[in-house]
Amino acid sequence: MLKRLVIALLGILCLIVGAAGLITGAWIYTVFGSDGEVSAPAGSVVEVQGSNAVVIDLADANLSVPYLTFKGETTIQAKNTEGEMGAALFLGVGEATVIDEYLAQTTYSVGEFTAPTKPWKMTLVPGPANTPGAPFGQPAEKLIWSSSAIGDPAVLQLDSPAAPLTLVVMRSDALSPVAADLSVHLKVPQLVITMWIALAVAVLLLPAALTLFWIAL
Repeated sequence: MLKRLVIALLGILCLIVGAAGLITGAWIYTVFGSDGEVSAPAGSVVEVQGSNAVVIDLADANLSVPYLTFKGETTIQAKNTEGEMGAALFLGVGEATVIDEYLAQTTYSVGEFTAPTKPWKMTLVPGPANTPGAPFGQPAEKLIWSSSAIGDPAVLQLDSPAAPLTLVVMRSDALSPVAADLSVHLKVPQLVITMWIALAVAVLLLPAALTLFWIAL
């Protein structure tokens, strides 16, 4: 009788651990897929006439992938809003004070995050009048960025710096307003390993639990 009780308890333990492995593996696959990646929309910046750039405070924006924050490779992507034409998009990250000095030469907008699928709230910051045809300087030529990217879409990797950083979204030629859809992407390759280990545990322990229950009976 005692032997059957011990076997039954072992079966229950195997069942609990196996079920936990199955749930964990299935959850990781559902959220991150088989490649350990997940994406989430981060709103959109709308065109503001007269504005040559959009400034976003990364800390205030709280750009993060829903559910979890893992140590992995986080990137933000900007692509032209459908129907928009113009030069390639530029994404740049740098210290706020340095970027303020750069943008002080022009009119720009400050973006405030509202919701993942809605446009950002835009506040125009007037600057000095520019001479027509004389841009205040293409962003890629400036040595003020911690990291930057150009393209359509433009894809920029976000690190975890000690100091707060500012994200700038603009046209690569700095000549026209920008309208773009933003998204955040998180890649954690280690989760793929975790997923397969969890599923392997489930495959081993769930049948073992059934076998132990059968022996106990």
